[in-house]
Amino acid sequence: IYFLTVFIHEIGHILFAKFCGLKTAYVNFGLFAIDYTEGKKVKFFSRIALEGGESAFVPRKEFTRVKLKLTALGGLLFTLLFAVALNVPMFVSKNVFAFCFLTIGSCSAFYLFTVNILPLDKTSDGSILLTKRDYNDVIVAITNLQNKLDFEDIPAEDVIFKKSNEPLAVFYHFMYLT
Repeated sequence: IYFLTVFIHEIGHILFAKFCGLKTAYVNFGLFAIDYTEGKKVKFFSRIALEGGESAFVPRKEFTRVKLKLTALGGLLFTLLFAVALNVPMFVSKNVFAFCFLTIGSCSAFYLFTVNILPLDKTSDGSILLTKRDYNDVIVAITNLQNKLDFEDIPAEDVIFKKSNEPLAVFYHFMYLT
């Protein structure tokens, strides 16, 4: 049931990303991953991630900080709604097995929600939603620059380092401009 929770969490990211005009490039549900860049290639047990899954998106038009935050919110919102939805039948259940199953599901959903809302690292949903970091601007800038690269419009170095000198910008420079 934990992996069902991870699945629902990632579906939340995907739906909100689609609403924001993003295209899913890759999604890892913990037990299996789907790589859309390789024609929806499914990889089973590619990484059993006890901390959850992961998603990557490609914008169809200009990417903004609001779209980044909405995409992060989607996973959290779906996880929280799933946890609450499991509590309703749990409290009215008269079957001990069903009660235990629903309790475990609800606890795993609340666990996943809590882990994801805490700003533990720069890429966690909570970090993207709750902190005002330059890192969010770097993610947005790099995503937009990557789209320009797809059309062979390579930006100047000063554009990359304009807002931040985060290590991610240096990595971007190394990977795409050297």
